[in-house]
Amino acid sequence: MRTNNPALTLAFHATDTAGVLQMQFSSDGTNWSAPEDYAAARSWTLLTGDGLKTIYVKFKDGVGNWSNVYTTTITLDTTAPITTASPAGGTYGSSQNVTLSANEQATIYYTTDGTTPAESSAVYSAAIPIAATTTLKYFAKDLAGNSEVVKTQSYTIDKVGPSGSIAISGGITRTNNTGITLNLSATDAEGVTEMKFSNDGVSWSTPENYATLRAWTLAGGDGLKTVYVKFKDGVGNWSNPYTVTITLDTTAPVTTASPAAGTYGSTQNVTLSANEQATIYYTTDGSNPTETSTAYIAP
Repeated sequence: MRTNNPALTLAFHATDTAGVLQMQFSSDGTNWSAPEDYAAARSWTLLTGDGLKTIYVKFKDGVGNWSNVYTTTITLDTTAPITTASPAGGTYGSSQNVTLSANEQATIYYTTDGTTPAESSAVYSAAIPIAATTTLKYFAKDLAGNSEVVKTQSYTIDKVGPSGSIAISGGITRTNNTGITLNLSATDAEGVTEMKFSNDGVSWSTPENYATLRAWTLAGGDGLKTVYVKFKDGVGNWSNPYTVTITLDTTAPVTTASPAAGTYGSTQNVTLSANEQATIYYTTDGSNPTETSTAYIAP
């Protein structure tokens, strides 16, 4: 038996051929109360301090004989139980199964809709699945009738990776250098912690700390290149890939003059054409042209 109230009512039943006249009590079996008239009930106050208590009683008959000592035990428990939720409230990147455990034998009541639980609420018996953002409230009541104050744990379930973007520094769309600089940007409510890269969307670099700039080397020969990036948030979600494209062109253009050099009997209009989109620079005085020379626009 257990109680959270040190004030008890004791019930007795004693018989003797000479009648039962008196009774006396003790909390330790050594120190006894003053004898008093026998009655079938008696109030009694347990000694302070939680724990197992023993109550002792003796009865006296009509000719002065005291009985052997009779005892009863009860556990005094005035301390409310303590319930722990595992995992504790927080932000998680996946669904959670929350277990509730009390530090003593108790019944745990809970709600998952944010309302305050009562003894009419659901009784905890197995892990509570948390698949979406949820406010869990709970309390325990022990065998002595002590109830703890209602506790609250808030769970945010975030299964979405960061939003982000990738660009090539300077906004260029063509380059003759395999080494480029990437401009990166990503945001997430749980923060952005890591990023990883790929030249093909299949093989990825080792995850590294998130940064807004990253040197990158294009793979393979000339042609259209795609650079892939993924970002990771503070609870472990990776984003979908974000991409940027650029054309790698390490081959010089080939320019053709028409008509070709030769001896002609009349003035010639010479056209210059390149085998790809290009700016053609030229001179007509025998000096080597540079990018400060005349740009070709017409024969």
